[in-house]
Amino acid sequence: MRVTAQERTLAAVGRAAGSRAPREEIAQDLLVNLREVIGYDAIQVSLCDPFTESHRVLVNDGYSKEILDYIDGDYFERDRGFQQIFCERRPLRMQDVSFAYKESHTFLKYWQPAGFNEGLTSALFTEDDRYIGMVNMSVCNERAITEGIREFVGILSP
Repeated sequence: MRVTAQERTLAAVGRAAGSRAPREEIAQDLLVNLREVIGYDAIQVSLCDPFTESHRVLVNDGYSKEILDYIDGDYFERDRGFQQIFCERRPLRMQDVSFAYKESHTFLKYWQPAGFNEGLTSALFTEDDRYIGMVNMSVCNERAITEGIREFVGILSP
């Protein structure tokens, strides 16, 4: 029986859920599996500190310091796309949001200059609906993140 990349990723997520390893190590291992499924050019996971309401990068593969500083700084409150993702509680691509994302401040100042033409973001929530962070991934090829990939990330996000 041949196991698909998505099945391997789901198994890795299951193992990670029960792991006592450091969060950074768990996240880094999951990125290896996600790259095989998604083929991202950049990805990062940030956790939200509930006391300071600030974000910090847990793991990053491919984003510049400038982009990470923005994601962990003004992005949460400034980016209309993220606000929509947060409210809808599901991952969205740039093309899925309800406005012209490629005319937004975030796209024009950060994604486009870095060569990214599409992306997917998911707000992360606990089972009791507490916001705990976000995952952002970007690709240069705007067709690389399909609806199927968006749905798969939706399964993984909780």
